[in-house]
Amino acid sequence: MKKYIIIIFFLLFLSCSTDKNSMVGKWEIISLQSERGNELKEGDYIYTYELKKDGTYVNHFEDDILEGKWTINSKNKTIEFDEGFKVVKGSYQLNSTILSLEVKKYLGEMHDTTFGAIFIELQKLN
Repeated sequence: MKKYIIIIFFLLFLSCSTDKNSMVGKWEIISLQSERGNELKEGDYIYTYELKKDGTYVNHFEDDILEGKWTINSKNKTIEFDEGFKVVKGSYQLNSTILSLEVKKYLGEMHDTTFGAIFIELQKLN
């Protein structure tokens, strides 16, 4: 019985870290919608997030580079991007090479209602 309990705990630990391990890497935003509509600009630019194993990330958009920390809760399927004063948090779904997010933006402790809910689809780059 003790052996089975150890195996169950190991599998739970493995499943919790699997989402984070699968998310590590470079992602390109392919869809960005808010309650206002399409938020992606037309043009030749790449909008990427690089999620690092140490819990930090780098966001590249045109000439802007933002850095912060990211955390997930695999059990509740929640994600948070923290840039200090600005925090984006919500839920995620991970399907192979597509990461779907439904998030809200917070400035300090206050919800920024400019965009309302934001829906983001990212595709993993090789």
